[in-house]
This record gives sequence, C-alpha cells and structure tokens, in this order.
Amino acid sequence: MLCDLKAYLYEQSRTAGLWCQYLEYVAILKSFIRAERTADWSLHLKTFSKMLNLFAAMGHNSYAKSGRLYLQTMLQLPDKYPLVHEQLSNGFHAVRRSDRYWAGLSTDLTIEQVMMRAIKGRGGLTHWRGITESVTLTWVRSLHRCGDFHGALLSLLDLDQSADDAIHEDVGRTRTKRDLSDLQKILE
Repeated sequence: MLCDLKAYLYEQSRTAGLWCQYLEYVAILKSFIRAERTADWSLHLKTFSKMLNLFAAMGHNSYAKSGRLYLQTMLQLPDKYPLVHEQLSNGFHAVRRSDRYWAGLSTDLTIEQVMMRAIKGRGGLTHWRGITESVTLTWVRSLHRCGDFHGALLSLLDLDQSADDAIHEDVGRTRTKRDLSDLQKILE
C-alpha cells in the first residue's frame, strides 16, 4: 500500500518524485550505517550494491569502478576463500573498540581515527621538531604497535579508559566546556 502511494506520488509530481528518491537514498545510507555498526556482512554487501549506482550518478567514477570490483570479489569469497567469508560473516569486517552492540566501525574509519588522534595529540607527529621523511615513515610504520602498547599500559595501571569510551565525544567534558564557552561568547 505504501509502495503504491509512493508510485502514485512519483507519477503525479516531479517534486514528490524527487522527495521519494531522496528518502530512498537516505534509507540506503541508514542501512549501510546499520550494517557497519552492527557488523552485519550480508547487509553490508546488499547495501553496498545499492550504493554503486549512487557513486556513478554523482560522478564518483573511481568509487563506482573500485566498488564494482570490490563487490564482485566479495561475492566470490564463499567459493574461493570460505574461511575468510566465514570470518566476515561472523562480524569481523567491522572493528569494535568496545563491547557495545552498535559500536562497530569500518576499518578505514578506525585507522583514520587512531592515526589522527596520535598525529595531533601530545607527542604526535604535528608537535615534533626536525621531522624528516625517514622519521615520519618510521612513526607511521610503528603506530599500530603504539596503540597496542598504550592500551596495555592503561590496563596494567588500572586507568579507567572505559569512562571516556562509554559516552560520545560530543557530550564529554571537553566538548561541554567548549560549548559553554561558545555560549557565553554569543550571549555577550
């Protein structure tokens, strides 16, 4: 019934058709976020296949081309690499930095977050002096080990890192303090 109504609206008005199409695209993106957050491999592939047309329509030809190759390769996994397919189907295509159900992140996003935090934090790459190409290369190649080491030290020292992980960064102390400061500036 809802599909019939959408089809009727789509035929009656170009504006209504545009809105229906927009809502369809939003639903695809919501589905993709759900697949990543919940580590649902089959939903990931199904949604990604729907996104390919969006990449092409928006002129992201590299994404469209690489995406088609990626999807084709992933659909061949059960036959060519059944063990890898089994691991991905069991939720190992997403990274979980906590035990929460909705906490899955794609690997590229996790790498970006960890590296950017390390680059911009105290002692990070942007705060050093005398950076050479070899120093940068050594730092980047050893960064993944630094994250493991940092986590092990926090665990060893019984420092409560879960308090920071339990809340979203937008409602943390630092963000709240900055928001209050911004509000004071606006009020003045």
